[in-house]
Amino acid sequence: MEDFRYKVVLSDLDGVVWRGDKVLWENVSALKFLMEKFNVKIYFTTNNSTKTRANYLKKLLSIGIKTTIDNIITSASLTAEIIRRNYGKVKVYVIGEEGLRTELLLKGISIVKRRKPNMVVVGLDRRITYSKLAKALDFILEGALFIATNIDATLPIGDKVIPGAGAIVAALSEALGRKPDMVIGKPEPWMYLEVLKRAGVKKSDVLVIGDRLDTDIKGAMKLGMDSLLILTGVTSRNDLEKSSIKPTYVSSSLKEFILKQKFN
Repeated sequence: MEDFRYKVVLSDLDGVVWRGDKVLWENVSALKFLMEKFNVKIYFTTNNSTKTRANYLKKLLSIGIKTTIDNIITSASLTAEIIRRNYGKVKVYVIGEEGLRTELLLKGISIVKRRKPNMVVVGLDRRITYSKLAKALDFILEGALFIATNIDATLPIGDKVIPGAGAIVAALSEALGRKPDMVIGKPEPWMYLEVLKRAGVKKSDVLVIGDRLDTDIKGAMKLGMDSLLILTGVTSRNDLEKSSIKPTYVSSSLKEFILKQKFN
């Protein structure tokens, strides 16, 4: 065993590293093996905007994955990064939770509640109210940009799913009669391109690992990047057979995938 063909792995979190509160230890061991044996750089990516990168770092370190905050990209942190990079220290109205608010503030972006903002940023908000939607709608109609952290319809919580950020974005889109000005999370290209930029590698050097066809795999497919669908999350083989979205590889677990590789 001498080499692994990919230098960088872009790995989803929920459905790959854990599912809800359950750690997927076989996948964790396989990721650690790639990092330690082949010096593969792992970037952990998630569309979940409710938690901070610091939250995720603490959890990853607690299960034995040695990583840094710079190797964690959430839809919240990337939204803040893109806003700061392209628009500077603007004022935003937020529909979202701690993860989104914290990442925006870390980039020096002001969060307003009543004053007219430059943009409205929408993520998952499990305390969403009609009043929040109405205020966001009013600001967008007055000229604020409409930015969505992601448009995931659902979010897995243990063995169940709850409405995701996409359900809130859809409500505003329906009222406006148009889609957001920008969507940051997978399957949009920004997270994948950010990894290429940070790692300084080519697309062919990266393997995208995820459990969702409509986000992880679709995004990789659109950009021409290799992908691995892990069946430890929300997607089943039956789902895959019915879908037009096809990954490069499919495996029951990451450990199984590695064991099947021919190293040279």
